[in-house]
Amino acid sequence: MSLFFFLGKSDPAYGFLCLAIGLGNYLFAWIHFKRKIRKSQSLFYNLLNLQVRD
Repeated sequence: MSLFFFLGKSDPAYGFLCLAIGLGNYLFAWIHFKRKIRKSQSLFYNLLNLQVRD
């Protein structure tokens, strides 16, 4: 979408705005993904550390 505003409409303000929003969305998704991975990774490690005792 930012390419449309840069090249098609020749409006760099909207192009930069779309680019910034896209990068912000990517950053938010990456941080959320890493947080969820850490949480499930700790659960997985706890499951691996369980030992069967008689």
